[in-house]
Amino acid sequence: MTASKAQAPAYAGNSSEIHLEAQNALEPSSVSGSFQPYTDDADFGGEDNPPAYTEYDESRPPVDGSRDDSINERIRSDEYDIPGARVLTSYREGKTYTISLAPYLSSNAEVLYKFFKLQAELPPQVFVSVKGTHTVSTKNRDKQSSTQTIIDFDFLIDGSDSVLPPVRCIDGVYKVMKVIQDNDGVSAYRGSRFRSTNRNWCKKKRIATALEGGQINIGPTLEEWCQRFCSDKSSVKSFTLHRDVVNWNFNLIRRQVISIIRSTNYCGTITVSPFIQQSRVTIYSPSLINRLRTSSFVWWTCVILQLWIITWPLLILLEKRYEIVRVEHHISRGGVYSSPGGSENDWVQTYTPAIKAAALGRRQGEVVTTADIPRARDMFMNRLDSESERERRQRIDRGEGTWADSVVDLVRGLSEAAHRWNVNQSWGSDEY
Repeated sequence: MTASKAQAPAYAGNSSEIHLEAQNALEPSSVSGSFQPYTDDADFGGEDNPPAYTEYDESRPPVDGSRDDSINERIRSDEYDIPGARVLTSYREGKTYTISLAPYLSSNAEVLYKFFKLQAELPPQVFVSVKGTHTVSTKNRDKQSSTQTIIDFDFLIDGSDSVLPPVRCIDGVYKVMKVIQDNDGVSAYRGSRFRSTNRNWCKKKRIATALEGGQINIGPTLEEWCQRFCSDKSSVKSFTLHRDVVNWNFNLIRRQVISIIRSTNYCGTITVSPFIQQSRVTIYSPSLINRLRTSSFVWWTCVILQLWIITWPLLILLEKRYEIVRVEHHISRGGVYSSPGGSENDWVQTYTPAIKAAALGRRQGEVVTTADIPRARDMFMNRLDSESERERRQRIDRGEGTWADSVVDLVRGLSEAAHRWNVNQSWGSDEY
């Protein structure tokens, strides 16, 4: 399988500028241009099941209580802002994604192409979710037992600037854009209701001509796919760009994070999973059905009333899906890592004190960032003493300590002994 390097952005600016340009370009451009061959091919997994739509406020981090304002600035980055769009969360997938029903994006091929070229330059934002729980069994007066799950800690580790390089530092080696080709044998949604390995747009005569000319792959380019999408007369259609994190050994990260927390004598259940923000962007046509399907109220109504048995098959039969472009962000290639944090092992080792401190501190709904690392390291090295405490110890070392210094030293010694005893005790065990 071969993949070309990601092309340079065809449009400099942000999504707001694309929106302003679209106001003067609402007349659909011609889509009758000739299709040129394109050499990218890809193998897509794709998701068949309709996602669980949960509204997500992009102006805040994925969980509340972050101690570092820099994470808020990254999440609120204007580069990810799309006018009129919403960011949704799928807890089943552990991802957030953006949807838009803006009419100018589904009716003007030129604007849509510029929009996707801009979005293809942006990487996903990588987080690691860490959660610890244990169960408590109780009996009521009737001797009936009940079980309750207690959350001991639940936090995210911020890898948005350390797992992947910064937005403007990604080259064509570690970022590869793949576009589906006509008749390339890859199963994908090519503007159809079901996956297929060919495309009716590509006529037999054109295939024969291309083969005579020695061309292996038959287009189209991303721009031509945008033309096909906008010229599609179907009222229920969607166009999706996927952002993938590739060559990331998450199993190694999971094992090491669990080992770090176990070293604190935690006995509960530990769940470590990836949480990817901005994993994909989907443009829907502004039809009534698409507006209803992206409504949280309608989605929950269908789930509660079991109407999904009817609505999901109906959506499958009505929707024409274009899932033909995928941008791969490689953590490493040929053993060389692109991330500032280095290998998976180096990344975990860097965060080790912060992970341990977050678990022991029972942090919930917070984001562990690089700013927590030196604080946690100092805490475990007992370097957070006040200036007066350091002076007191220096007086004792010089033999100039008073009786009050001796009393304080005794109290601190007892306190530190109690702290070490608490640390050495197991915690988070199930209670029966």
